[in-house]
Amino acid sequence: MERPPFSFFILEVTELVDKKGEEKDIRPSANKKNKRNGETSWVVKILICTFLISVVISLISENLISELNTFFSLLVLLLVIMLNVLFDTLGMAVVSADPTVFHAMASRKLPGAKKALWLIQNSEKVANFCNDVVGDIAGVISGTAAAAILMGILQEAGIQKGMLWYSALFTAVISSVTVGGKAAGKFLGVRKANAMLLTVAKILEFFSFSKKSR
Repeated sequence: MERPPFSFFILEVTELVDKKGEEKDIRPSANKKNKRNGETSWVVKILICTFLISVVISLISENLISELNTFFSLLVLLLVIMLNVLFDTLGMAVVSADPTVFHAMASRKLPGAKKALWLIQNSEKVANFCNDVVGDIAGVISGTAAAAILMGILQEAGIQKGMLWYSALFTAVISSVTVGGKAAGKFLGVRKANAMLLTVAKILEFFSFSKKSR
């Protein structure tokens, strides 16, 4: 019985290596495709979510400001600015948190640890929602509310001249307070990232547990 030539075995081995290489090349491309599809679906979801939240909050804030007096209108405006700063700080905390700390806490089954790890694993989406969605919506609403409040104040005072200067000054005050608050919040979000994230995780875990119990 004749043995096949040695070149035949080399050819077989080469074909097997090529097939394995093709399989390895296919898998990463499939993973990249799935990742792109996930990113695309997230962008679509965040667009729809931003639109709905913006409409709802705009209607509520404008109705409140139109019905309230100057003092309470300014209070609503201040709450919107604080909401903007708070979510910007949370977005920074999620990105800056140390996952090893929460892995250690999760191994000891401490409350909020698993939820905090989930937030860290999805830090890009969480930061996008906190910093971009809520932050931009709150920024637009605070600007609109500031303009409405200023118009009310000027009408009550009977001032008709120099309205452009008053508007520019009031807008500058609102912008500086917002930016200053965000700057302070970013420092706090970096320095107290783990503590802030754990607090948020416990709150989310509490509400999720309440829904399950129902």
